[in-house]
Amino acid sequence: MAKKSVIRSSFGVAVLVSTLSLLLATYPGVAAAPQGVGDYPDAVQRQAATFAAAPKVVRKVRVVVTAYNSLPEQTDSTPCITASGYNLCQADEENVVAANFLRFGTKVRLPDYSGEKVYTVQDRMHPRFDRRMDLWMRERSDARKFGLRTLTVEVLE
Repeated sequence: MAKKSVIRSSFGVAVLVSTLSLLLATYPGVAAAPQGVGDYPDAVQRQAATFAAAPKVVRKVRVVVTAYNSLPEQTDSTPCITASGYNLCQADEENVVAANFLRFGTKVRLPDYSGEKVYTVQDRMHPRFDRRMDLWMRERSDARKFGLRTLTVEVLE
């Protein structure tokens, strides 16, 4: 009697395994499950990239922030070239700051002004401004409108 129940249960397990295998093989998305990051839908890739690239705040500091433009009277004889050699006019993106108290390439955010937008330190200011930051803006009117503000600067990892 024990042999018959073992045979029946073995047969039942075999039927169950083969049925599941058949279902998985014919179910779209399981049989051809993505193997690499490039195989996932764009939305999943963007979400994963955002999560993986979420920068860590190393420190926060309150500083006076002003704005400037690529004009000789505000810079020097090469107004489009920053102190680090970055070409502002060619890049044409408002994501650059000048700061003497941070190294070139340091990433920062100004959450009170622009939320999660990340800026990169690419330029320097006059030496007398040792605890000040300057945002680069395309238009002079935008820089004048920005004025002088005291903002929290998040220094990112």
